[in-house]
Amino acid sequence: MQCPGNSESNLMMRWMPDAWPVFFHKRGLRTIQQNAIPLILKGESVFLTAPTASGKTEAAMAPLYQRHISFKHDHLSVLYVAPTKALVNDIYYRLSDYLGCGKEFSGICRYTGDHHDFKEPQGAFALIATPEALDSLQLRHPQKLEYIRAIVVDEVHFIHGKARGEQLRYVINRVRSKSKSPQNPKDIFQVVAMSATLNDMESVGRLWAGNQVKYVTAEDPREIEMDYLPVPEGKIQQHTTEIAAAIRNYVENKQLEKVLIFANTRNDAHCLGFVLHEAFKGTRWPVYLHFGILETKVRDEIESDLKTKRYGICVCTSTLELGIDIGDIEAIMLLSPPPSVSSFLQRIGRGSRRSEICKVVTLVRNDNERIIYEALLNLARHGKLEPVHEYSRPSVIFQQILSHAWNGLRKEIPLTMKNLAAKTGGQDLSEVVNGMLKEGHLKMNHGALIPSDRLIELGDRSVIHTVIAGDGAKPVYDGVTGDLIASIGEGADNGLYFLGGTLRRIASAEKNSYVLEQVEPNSPRLIGKIPTARGGRGISRTLVWKIAEMTGHNPRVWSWTNDRLVTWGGWVNNLLLKFLIEQHGYGTVSSFDAFALEGIGINKKDKINPDAISALVRNTGIHLSLQEAEKFREPSRFYQYLSPNLKTKESESAIPIPEFTWWLNECLIETELTDNIEQGKTTMAEKEDHYGGKMRHAPS
Repeated sequence: MQCPGNSESNLMMRWMPDAWPVFFHKRGLRTIQQNAIPLILKGESVFLTAPTASGKTEAAMAPLYQRHISFKHDHLSVLYVAPTKALVNDIYYRLSDYLGCGKEFSGICRYTGDHHDFKEPQGAFALIATPEALDSLQLRHPQKLEYIRAIVVDEVHFIHGKARGEQLRYVINRVRSKSKSPQNPKDIFQVVAMSATLNDMESVGRLWAGNQVKYVTAEDPREIEMDYLPVPEGKIQQHTTEIAAAIRNYVENKQLEKVLIFANTRNDAHCLGFVLHEAFKGTRWPVYLHFGILETKVRDEIESDLKTKRYGICVCTSTLELGIDIGDIEAIMLLSPPPSVSSFLQRIGRGSRRSEICKVVTLVRNDNERIIYEALLNLARHGKLEPVHEYSRPSVIFQQILSHAWNGLRKEIPLTMKNLAAKTGGQDLSEVVNGMLKEGHLKMNHGALIPSDRLIELGDRSVIHTVIAGDGAKPVYDGVTGDLIASIGEGADNGLYFLGGTLRRIASAEKNSYVLEQVEPNSPRLIGKIPTARGGRGISRTLVWKIAEMTGHNPRVWSWTNDRLVTWGGWVNNLLLKFLIEQHGYGTVSSFDAFALEGIGINKKDKINPDAISALVRNTGIHLSLQEAEKFREPSRFYQYLSPNLKTKESESAIPIPEFTWWLNECLIETELTDNIEQGKTTMAEKEDHYGGKMRHAPS
């Protein structure tokens, strides 16, 4: 990456006399740092987008450290919010290395559900926390955050468009509203948001960092090298033995030391980890399995081993997708194509962090899967990402109100309609409050808003500070040590489980927990199934369009083959199209995927085309039943408590109508251009100019 010359380095050294030797001793500035640091030093709110391992953390924290020193802060002045506990730990250790190591001043603290290093704000510089932990801390101890002058939000793309992102923005607003006025008017309250991959940077930046936000983008992503590893066609869990053998052969032939393997589902990850554990037995490579159901201590041990040991094979889900430094991973393997370009970039960015090249090995079952990988690679190289639908969720507002009502009850400073706006940072939340009163989740007692007994119990169990939907998981304990290993849902079977580095089986299943025991070497190797939550969505329209272009089709043209309608719409758009077709009596869709809808009937061609559907939307709008609209909604913890009208409001808001109408309009433009060419009104050159000089292939 480009580094500034000596004169630029000398200038930065003068601007940051305290921070420069701490963060950049014997190191040059990277592009993102060179461009962002002057803005943050001036007190600007900034939105940073850059590839993984590009130095965003130092770009934000070095100038904020200098401001902390320059303005002579003697209290905590910076909040650093990361979306996962693992990333909090990683940032905590990285900043501690910079500011600790025998120096007089460190002042780095962390606050998660597992680590409460933060006690008092005096003498602290930065606190690293998850959104949920920060919500709880600000609610219970707002005075500890009174001197905050900057908030850094890392990996914004991971929570943008999700309930957790909306929750965090409420918390940031609360922190800002309670922050004391500074002694120096130049000590401006700042928000620095950072992301590795994100579409529509400008609107997202304004949402997270305010209308005056400044944008900084690094234009030098690492090169991507992709290798293909053929594996048997069919379901992953039916061919894990062959897949494991192919992986071992590849690792040994390439003499790799550390490899990270991403799976799309928990059971795919568990099944592969189980078989790889057997396949690599007796070799130099220990096999690890890292996913969200593991207990914190187990995950921490795996991350530590990956960082410190020379050899290792780790199978994981999206839990290691974020910017965690787990050592120099030589190669990333993808068990299946990820569902989005953003996820693809995040996963491959975990590997070869100290190199200018991302090396990724894709496990390929057939030509179609190879094309998907090639499309992902093409989109990633050109920075073409999926749009994200952001919408308001009454269920998040419910969580905010409940937290304040419970806290007010326990502190005997009750929440009231009069002080609601002050406690929630000036937000008008009365619609949801009235819904909670109507449904009996709140009751008015001499002006105080008191939660129901059920919700008070949830508050006392400290489970009201998250909007993540619960899945009824039960704790899993080691039958010998009694240690907590993991949490899995109802319905675990009698097979074997690869958890905590060893094979185990369920010794007993109580009402509220499981107890595991280790198995004998000659035990039957039947792999247990992990109960899973709600299934994910199919691939996006952005990815589908690239696949269409790479296979010689025009994705803007809908085509019929018998009763199969190929739309290239992506999973979400085709789901919405299915509901509109059925709602207006045009037929019954027997099945659909990201590419096509089946079983409609070819006699409906005149009613099911971009022009007709677009006119239908313009004339009647989109009105789905609650059951249909809920298909688009992201699960959130308190949705079930909402009144019927608020459930409808949240679910209808979740329908990505802007993306759907944009898609229809693009298809209409294609139809109009084609019709005009046929009528001699538009030339082929003009059509090519509309698409940026590159014609799409006609459908085969």
